[in-house]
Amino acid sequence: MKTIKLIMMAALVVIAASCKKEGKQGEQGLQGIAGPEAKTFTYDLTFDPGEIFESYSGISGFDAGDVVTTFMWVESVGGESFWSQTPIIIDDAVNIIPAFAESSGFLFVYTKNADGTTGSPWLAQTTYKFKSVLIKSTQLAENPNVDLTNYKEVEEAFGFEE
Repeated sequence: MKTIKLIMMAALVVIAASCKKEGKQGEQGLQGIAGPEAKTFTYDLTFDPGEIFESYSGISGFDAGDVVTTFMWVESVGGESFWSQTPIIIDDAVNIIPAFAESSGFLFVYTKNADGTTGSPWLAQTTYKFKSVLIKSTQLAENPNVDLTNYKEVEEAFGFEE
């Protein structure tokens, strides 16, 4: 009888110790849920006459469920400059449309004539500044009501690692 009690007490000690150990691992996992901050990738793309797209291959760290949103630097006539969500129409003439390839991490920026005609919209070499923001899926889950089309709101909600 004493042997059975000793075995049961030893089993309880082992179970208690393993439960405590699992609890600590769970706590570490919860800390890891926040994960890395959203990352920004700022780059210039130059479009030449005859071209309809350019690509950027520098987006890294993408996992299934993450989101990449792309903004373009707009310099207005009134002197105010800001990041504007893409797709965007420039000067009522050119549509700028990003597409992110999740499998390769390439971002393609397609351009076309805003009036719907075929061919390249570029008559001269033109360079624009872009910023893509990689937002981790865990951050999206924690901030479901953020307007991803508003750069300031995205910046405030997710913080950036540049």
